[in-house]
Amino acid sequence: DPAALAAAIAVATRITHRDPRADDGALAIALATAHAARRGAAVDAAALLAELRGRCRHPATQQALADVDAALARGEPTAALAARLGLGRGVTGYVLHTVPIALHAWLRQPAAYRAIVSEVVALGGDIDTVAAIAGGLAGTTVGGAGLPADWLAGLWEWPRSAAWIRRLAAALASAFPDGRAQGPAPTVPLCWPGLALRNPLFLAIVLGHGLRRLAPPYR
Repeated sequence: DPAALAAAIAVATRITHRDPRADDGALAIALATAHAARRGAAVDAAALLAELRGRCRHPATQQALADVDAALARGEPTAALAARLGLGRGVTGYVLHTVPIALHAWLRQPAAYRAIVSEVVALGGDIDTVAAIAGGLAGTTVGGAGLPADWLAGLWEWPRSAAWIRRLAAALASAFPDGRAQGPAPTVPLCWPGLALRNPLFLAIVLGHGLRRLAPPYR
C-alpha cells in the first residue's frame, strides 16, 4: 500500500528530521525495499527509478535519482558515481549522498550481496550507514539463504546472534502474515543484561580506535 507506506515513513522520519529531502530519501529506500521483496532478483531498475522520481517531490532528490539512472545506463561502477558527486574521498552521511550511492550499488548487481556491500565499504566515509542501506536492499533481494555464510559465522553481536535474528524474523512474519498485524508478535527472549555488559566494552573499543588514530603514525 504505497499511500500507507508514505504516511508511515513521514511520521517516522519527523522524529529526527524535518527536512523534506530526508523524508524523500527514507521513502525512496522503503519503496525500493518493497520492490525488492516483490521482485527478488528480477529487479526492474528503470521502472523502480521512474516510480521513485514520481513519488519523491524535492528537486534535489529527483536530480539524485536521475544521476543514478544515468550512471546505470552508462554501466559505470559505483565508484564513478561517487567521484561525480564529489565523494572521491568517502561517502558522507548526507541523505543525497547515501541514498543514490546505495541504490546504484544495489541496482547495478541486485543479487550479488557480497559484491554490493564490499563495493560501498571500499568507497570509505560513512560506510556503516551506506553499507547498512545497500546491504538491506540486497538482503531483501536474495533472502537469508543468499547471505555469505562466512560473514554470518563471523558475526559478533552478543547477546544477539544470527539464530536469534532468525527467530525474531519468524515471529514478525507470523504476526504480519499478509502485511497487516494479526495480534501481538510472540515474545523472542533476549539476555538483556548482556547488553549492559556489551555496550561499555564496545564503547571502549570504539574510543580506543579513535584515540589511536590521533597518534603517530597517522593513518
